[in-house]
Amino acid sequence: MKHPSRRPRGKTLLAFAGFVLLVLVVINVTGWALWHFTSDLLTDLLDRHLTAIATLVSHELEGDLLVRLRHGDEKTDTFLKLRQGLGGHRTHFRLADLYVFDSENRVLVGAVNQEAIGTPNLALLLDADEILDAWMGKTTISPVIERAGQMLKTSYAPIRDRLGRVVAILGVETDVQFFDTLSLLRNGLVGATGLALVAIGGLALGFRRLLRDLLLAEEKNQETERLALVGRLSAQICHEIRNPLSIIGSSAEFVVRHLERLGASDEKVTELVGYVVSEVDRLDAIVTRFLEVARPVNVERRPERLEELVKPMASFVAAELEKAGIEFKTDLDDAAVTVMIDHAGMRQVLLNGLVNARDAMSDCPRKQLLLAVKRVARDRVSIRIEDTGPGVTADILKEVFEPFVTTKPSGTGLGLFVAKRIIEEHDGEIRLENLETGGARLAIELPVHETG
Repeated sequence: MKHPSRRPRGKTLLAFAGFVLLVLVVINVTGWALWHFTSDLLTDLLDRHLTAIATLVSHELEGDLLVRLRHGDEKTDTFLKLRQGLGGHRTHFRLADLYVFDSENRVLVGAVNQEAIGTPNLALLLDADEILDAWMGKTTISPVIERAGQMLKTSYAPIRDRLGRVVAILGVETDVQFFDTLSLLRNGLVGATGLALVAIGGLALGFRRLLRDLLLAEEKNQETERLALVGRLSAQICHEIRNPLSIIGSSAEFVVRHLERLGASDEKVTELVGYVVSEVDRLDAIVTRFLEVARPVNVERRPERLEELVKPMASFVAAELEKAGIEFKTDLDDAAVTVMIDHAGMRQVLLNGLVNARDAMSDCPRKQLLLAVKRVARDRVSIRIEDTGPGVTADILKEVFEPFVTTKPSGTGLGLFVAKRIIEEHDGEIRLENLETGGARLAIELPVHETG
């Protein structure tokens, strides 16, 4: 019987967990909002500052003089004077670089660049949109880019000749140094958030454990009640269906024998009656499987080396798998560990997994099956059954361990459900997952039994 106090307590703890989560979200959102606000503010100020410098310097440059520069003019007084002027602006405004380029992105003169006039600057392709706007007569600003470990931002301003035509573009590049300040601010926010997490986490840890235990207890209680209901329904089904099935089967066999005594045996009638008998047997088997859902799992665990279970199992199924055209491989190097298991129950689980893998590959051109044992931790060992079948659809994967969930036309959907109950009685875990290379994997993890 369900205890009425569990659900309100569970709701209270869920509400507390929600409150803790909300506080953490508010702290993080506030911190990151402050960081982004500061970043946007400093970026806007830098944009304004940089475009103002670009506009000022571009107005000082003579477009008619720049367009006359040719390769080989690097030693002329005109070129050296232009470079010296750009270098002075670079020093005064603490810029990374200033340079002038033409419509084909060839640098004409630069404060830092020592290359020949007309050398292409391929980095300008990154700011093609901003440069295009500059050729249209607007002073523009590029996004922040990272180059050689520096965070750089560039403003582009048009340079005009005496007729007002845009004949060249000035690039004003700066190192975005305030990112260091933002980094310190972000680290401070992360530290403050970390302290808040520790404080709130310490408070919530005890409640979280209690919440988990209560939810697990409630879930187990609900599962027990559900299984009890299924058991009662299964018993009733067994009582209501098995007797009529027995009568139908006996009657069908009587008809055949009676016709034979009368000498009126008919092959067609005999065949049809045979169908009736076989279907009665199939229905009786289904009813029996339903009863397995309600039957308690009796597990008697004893220490046993895992290889004593898996190696005979591999030998047992190898011939059958070979007949089905399946390439069967094993990897049992880690099987020499001792586990506490019920031999018969674990054998049932593994056999069910191997049969499911075999059936899944019935229509596949490539049929490979792997049975492997891997030590996944000092105190955990994993048994894996991998196939090259079509895998499992997402909707089935979510409910594959629920009763009556199956992909087989004639399946009852109880094999994995019973397997899960057996593994849980072994304090283990079982999961079914799709492989990235195709196919599916049934993984069973069991605790290793420490001897001596």
